[in-house]
Amino acid sequence: MNIVFCCDEKYSPYLAVNILSILNHHKIMMNFYVLDLGISSESKECIINIVDNHRGSIEFIPINEDDFSEFPQTISHISKTTYARLKIADYVKNVDKVIYLDIDLLIAGSIIDLWNINLDKYHIAACFDSFVEYGLDNYKAKIGFDESNSYFNAGVLLIDLNKLKNFDLYTKAIVCIKEYPYIEFQDQDILNIIFKNKVKIINTKYNFQPYLRYRILKKQQLSDQERPNFPISIFHYCGEDKPWHSKCNHTKSQLFIKLFNSINNKPQHWLNKVAQNDYRQIFKKLKNDFKDRIKFGIY
Repeated sequence: MNIVFCCDEKYSPYLAVNILSILNHHKIMMNFYVLDLGISSESKECIINIVDNHRGSIEFIPINEDDFSEFPQTISHISKTTYARLKIADYVKNVDKVIYLDIDLLIAGSIIDLWNINLDKYHIAACFDSFVEYGLDNYKAKIGFDESNSYFNAGVLLIDLNKLKNFDLYTKAIVCIKEYPYIEFQDQDILNIIFKNKVKIINTKYNFQPYLRYRILKKQQLSDQERPNFPISIFHYCGEDKPWHSKCNHTKSQLFIKLFNSINNKPQHWLNKVAQNDYRQIFKKLKNDFKDRIKFGIY
C-alpha cells in the first residue's frame, strides 16, 4: 500500500503520529512518500525509526515551495504545503496508485478496503464534505457548483497516478485560481472545481469530519452520500481544533495524544507541540467518546 503525505517541520510531530496509527493497524508492507517542505534531519530520523520498527518503507521527496508561490493562503490553520499534492504525479515515481492523507488525521482501523476500491473511469475517489454542503450558505455557487454537484473533502484521496500523469493537474490549477480568485479552501476548492462530477464519492467512514459528527449529534437527516458505515477507519480533525490541542473534543482526539506519548526518543522540540491533558480533560474526552458510541452509534 502506498501512502502520500505533504509536510513541513511544523507538522512533523503529527506526521509521526499519523504514520504510527497506520502501522498499528496493518501487517502488510506500507510504503510512505512524504512531500517534504523542510522537515529537519532530527525529525526525519525519529519518523524513520518508527517505520523501521514496523513493516514499512519511507521516502522523503524534497519540494520547492516556490512552485506554489502563485497560490493563495486563505486559511491560517491550513499550510500552503497542501498545494504540493497538485504535482503528486510528478513527485511520486514508478507507482500506479496512492492514498493521499492530510496531516490532521487519525487512522483508527484498517484502510485496506479503501485501498482496494475500484476507481473505474475516475482519477480520484474522495468523501462528501458535510460542512461545505450544509454548513455554509451558497458557498458552492461561488465556485460554480449547483445542488446537483457534490463537494468533496480533499483530506483523504485515493488517486490513480497513471491517469493523473497525463492530466496536467498543476497547469489546470493555475488556470483555476485565475478564474476563481476568491476561493476559500485553497487546493481543496481547486480540486473540486477541476474534478467536478469526475470524482468517485466513497463512504465517509474513510474521512469522518467534525461537522458530520455535529449533524449526527443534532439528529439531522443525513444524505446517502454522508451516512458513514461504522466503525470509522479515519477520523479527520479539519477545522481549527486539532487533536494536538487540549480543547479538541472530536472523537478519538485523546488517542492521538496517547500515540504521540508512546513515541520513543522524540526530538526535544516536539515536546511542546502536543497538549498534555490533565486527568479532568482526559476524562471529559473519554466521556465524549463513550457518549458518541452509546447514544449516537459513532465509533
